[in-house]
Amino acid sequence: MADPFSLTAGAVSVIATAIQVCQALISYCNAWTSFDGDIGNTSEKLNGLRLTLEILKDIMPKLDSLDPSAAPMLENVTKRILSCNKGVDQLREALIKLQPIGSSSGLRQSLQNLKQQSLYPFRKDMLQGLRSTVIDMQANLDSAVQVLEL
Repeated sequence: MADPFSLTAGAVSVIATAIQVCQALISYCNAWTSFDGDIGNTSEKLNGLRLTLEILKDIMPKLDSLDPSAAPMLENVTKRILSCNKGVDQLREALIKLQPIGSSSGLRQSLQNLKQQSLYPFRKDMLQGLRSTVIDMQANLDSAVQVLEL
């Protein structure tokens, strides 16, 4: 069995990165919410994932002090969190490709926003893939939370 402390530290790192990526993607989606309801749905899913990650971020450090008999449970939860690492990477890649819309004003920013809007139909599939990744990660983390509730 792996060292529980190092597993927990790795899980907390995945959680922290996932929270940052989710927040950036939520900002992106919120800038587009009025453009398409599909984006609003993606934003809601991202926010749900972020909230679950925030809960796990608070709980994980406390789990190190559990009775040693709880080590298998902790390892199960940690592995579920670590398995989200691929999803976090996919979300990060999507964020880089989507280039969030700026909130500043001016002609240059208006033209940039217009360009982003014109590209939306081509990015819709990417957003649907992003939503699928979020749903998969959420299901995995929900299972981890359920284990912790036992």
